[in-house]
Amino acid sequence: MTTIRFDEDNNDLIAVIEDENEQWNKYPYSQEVQVIVYNENGDVIYSNDHWINSNTTLVLSMSDKPFKLRLQYGNEVITQLTSATTTYLEIYVEEISAVIPGYTFNVLLIIFFFSLIHLIFRLKSRSIFC
Repeated sequence: MTTIRFDEDNNDLIAVIEDENEQWNKYPYSQEVQVIVYNENGDVIYSNDHWINSNTTLVLSMSDKPFKLRLQYGNEVITQLTSATTTYLEIYVEEISAVIPGYTFNVLLIIFFFSLIHLIFRLKSRSIFC
């Protein structure tokens, strides 16, 4: 998995799964993998099978705040993990939160820079006329 994050504004869990060895695969493929999402208490808040190909983006609606996502591989799934006895891959969720609710950081940054430019021009125009 390359990216996994939670968008609190929309209650969406976004997971981007990319195959690092895609260039070595002769043919396109898909594999059915069980996706399990846990909250901070370790309770399962989502569990469903998904078809995963070499580049897949999952957008899952959540009813609770997710803590980690697990891809549970069955015996029929071809994957290379750290150990022959390991049957899953887990990753912790990054949280996307707005600095001010309703505004992303980029919007606030743009407002800040325009305000700064406006202030600089006002100060320059005062010093010319004084």
